[in-house]
Amino acid sequence: MSTKEMAVRYFKNLKGKKTINRVEFTTCLNELKNEAHNGFTEKEVEILIDALVSIKNLACVRFQGLLECIVPHKIVPSEATLTLLQWVFTYFRTAPVGSVKSALEWIIGLIEFGLTDEVSVHAFYHHFYLLLEIEKLAVPACKLVHLLTIPSDVSRWRVKRVLKIEQKLGKRNHTTCLLCLFKSYKPECVPEKIPAVNLQVAFKGASKMNPFFQQARLRLGAGNVDQVHAEMVKWNIDQGVKRTRTKTKVDAIPSLDYVHFGSELYREKKMHSLQEFKTLKSLSVHQSNLDIPCNSLSLLQNIAGIHVLAFGDRSLQSRFSFNLYYTLRRAFFEQDKDFSYEEKENLLKQTVALEEYMQQGIPVVSRFLAEYLPIWDGEDFQETIFRLVQWITFSSYLELRDLILYHIRNLFMTSGTEVKCSIVAMFNRFVQNLISVSLFRKHKKVSGLFLDISDNWNKIETLQDIIRFVMDLCVSGLIVEQGDYLLLHETLRFFEMATHLEEENKLPIWTLMPPAVVYSGLFSRNACFLARVCDLLLKYDTSRYPSLRELGLGAKFKEEVICQQLYVADFMNSLWNQHCFDEKERGYIFRGMPESHIKSLFFYTIPNEALALKNHFALMPYIFLMQKDCRALQGVKFDQDDMMVICSNYFPEIYNLITHESE
Repeated sequence: MSTKEMAVRYFKNLKGKKTINRVEFTTCLNELKNEAHNGFTEKEVEILIDALVSIKNLACVRFQGLLECIVPHKIVPSEATLTLLQWVFTYFRTAPVGSVKSALEWIIGLIEFGLTDEVSVHAFYHHFYLLLEIEKLAVPACKLVHLLTIPSDVSRWRVKRVLKIEQKLGKRNHTTCLLCLFKSYKPECVPEKIPAVNLQVAFKGASKMNPFFQQARLRLGAGNVDQVHAEMVKWNIDQGVKRTRTKTKVDAIPSLDYVHFGSELYREKKMHSLQEFKTLKSLSVHQSNLDIPCNSLSLLQNIAGIHVLAFGDRSLQSRFSFNLYYTLRRAFFEQDKDFSYEEKENLLKQTVALEEYMQQGIPVVSRFLAEYLPIWDGEDFQETIFRLVQWITFSSYLELRDLILYHIRNLFMTSGTEVKCSIVAMFNRFVQNLISVSLFRKHKKVSGLFLDISDNWNKIETLQDIIRFVMDLCVSGLIVEQGDYLLLHETLRFFEMATHLEEENKLPIWTLMPPAVVYSGLFSRNACFLARVCDLLLKYDTSRYPSLRELGLGAKFKEEVICQQLYVADFMNSLWNQHCFDEKERGYIFRGMPESHIKSLFFYTIPNEALALKNHFALMPYIFLMQKDCRALQGVKFDQDDMMVICSNYFPEIYNLITHESE
């Protein structure tokens, strides 16, 4: 039995005992603290919570110490949460205030990180108002009420009760913040003169348990698709943020407002407000019975509204498209001074969130980009604009080239290295989206979620044109930014991605690295780049070309085969055979070099051996470190075979290419 199991069993046996051994308690508590970062199983959590509330006359310090150790591996079962809540409402008048307060804060952490069933906690919603009247428990109790409140919970009676508590204990930030929340849900129930209070001001400080709960949340979400749908939807995240507005200032994304004519009593069908739902799962159940806000653009506020837009009917999406384009035009062209930078950025970010959620571009956003890119300075909203371009919609390559790619190329050629890298990374994801999403939908004859849009462009020809454009861009960048490893890294990432997806999807395309990329790797001072180029050359020979031959396309790619063979000949003659200049006509890069130039190199080195494994400047640092750390190797001269042994252990890509071509 492990020490952890022994500690849990010790606390299980303490149930109902009036006296405890201090030394044993402290020893077992320390053992639980050591295991807290890994979390406890649901059964262990139940045992520890049951022991916590059953030990009689447990001092506040020990109660808090034990509770801080109770971290779930993934989730806390509802039974354990209810057990602790029952203890709180049974003993909140007699138990130490610190113990009750720590119990409330522990439950707050579970709800904030989605580690327990919120519905079961909501069953005690009315009872938390009892704790609001106790001054030392008011803040955590108020935060729990704030987390649990949904629009149907707000009533004049509850508002009146909170106002009475304010009269009794004085106006405090936490109660004012709660009234702000009530006002956002049902303004007719709350007095007008309620000041705005920020959530961070009302509920200061983070719990000591938050880092442990964060780890549990990561464990819970890893590889669990259902948790995405169970994730908590956050409403009123900007509650209490004061905004300075003039008469002409408006929010880019409006608030959720509803307008109904006549009494609710006479409506034929009860419609659900979006704010009633805390998770996407519960929202999806009532998708067909939702009350849509007056302005469909307000649905961009959070993930719940984005979900409604993605799966909404055609009329809602059409209305949203009109409002979105109209707002983008106003914010960036017609009335740009009336919108702050933050408002514009938020509008673009939420639009990106919608497109990424749907895995599809929005036509009016693509139209906006075509109008905005010619006047864009390349700096404002750069990251968001690039993310929007990744989901651009178009009808043909010519349209895409003239309206989008032309302006991106101009920005690429006039920007620094970091922007160039960002643009190549953007096109990496753009091509990835085209292959993984657009081509997949075309193959399955499935239209997108938004307006049932399907792409009409020729998939293979258009994809080849786009890849050719990106290749030209990469080559231009490598020529301008000679020796820049960041750009070379992003360029290699693009070709690695293209090769992988072409092979995986059996596309009749071969994206072969151009010479600028291949020889940047061969002449690189970084062994990682040399290894990555070797890996791609080997994949071309062992998997890519054989796959194309199976598709009956071997004859179509004869030029690519010849070019790939020239690359391999240069690599073999340089790295292994040590005949790069003697057999220069068999390769590409040294072909046609005058003999006078080659002879001039003898002044510095032996030309044929300069790029051999034993002399290559990308591998020299590793040889130096090995000789420095091992006295037996000091002064030893490594030959080609020695370097192959080193490569087989540290750079298998180089080793595999040489071994394959030597056979």
